[in-house]
Amino acid sequence: MFDSRDDPEHWLCKVQSISIGNILEVFPLLWNQGIAIELQYNGGSSHLYVLLQDEVYTKNLLSFLSDLRHPKQSRIEHNAKENHVLALQQLLLSSVSGDDIDTTVCSCTICSNCIVQKNEELKKIDMGAIVITSTDLVMTDDLNWFISAQSLIQTTCYSQKMSNLIEVGIGGIYQLILNFLDEVAGTDETWTLTFGTESSLQMVVSSIRVPWEQLFSVPLSIINKNT
Repeated sequence: MFDSRDDPEHWLCKVQSISIGNILEVFPLLWNQGIAIELQYNGGSSHLYVLLQDEVYTKNLLSFLSDLRHPKQSRIEHNAKENHVLALQQLLLSSVSGDDIDTTVCSCTICSNCIVQKNEELKKIDMGAIVITSTDLVMTDDLNWFISAQSLIQTTCYSQKMSNLIEVGIGGIYQLILNFLDEVAGTDETWTLTFGTESSLQMVVSSIRVPWEQLFSVPLSIINKNT
């Protein structure tokens, strides 16, 4: 069956045009959430970031660009930059606590918007990212660290232990609802996340399911909040 995501011409729309001769390098962002394009510009270089929010979109766009005729000086890479990976590790180390921390990333996914409700407080985030490990879930309130790969950038993070996750629900279009209960602190918190595509949402669910089921030894139930 034909998947429209296989052909970038079906989902890319022209906003601005730049000569392909100006491309120096193209490489994927963390967890194939988009691509970065380094361009030769006014005697120097600049970067253009394309946030696709979908692993398949990103891989297919890289493949599409690889098949084009481009100057010898330009490079098409298929792995994220090491400094981006290190920035993600630093983000985790500075955001989570405890003796049982696992910094092995299960997934890192961009959210189109997020809502954090803690007790009676409500915080809305235009665009952020959720990072999942086997022990923790971390959500950032911006993407500056994600794009710049500078670990010193101040980023507000919301974190929860996997053991605090008590309910996973599917809400509106590409919407995931995570309910947490911290019995020690006596607090509850809800994250409502909206993703760019259904496959991104399902990737996050899968990243949660495996460590959660290993932790609790029962199947993870996904509740349909639309019914």
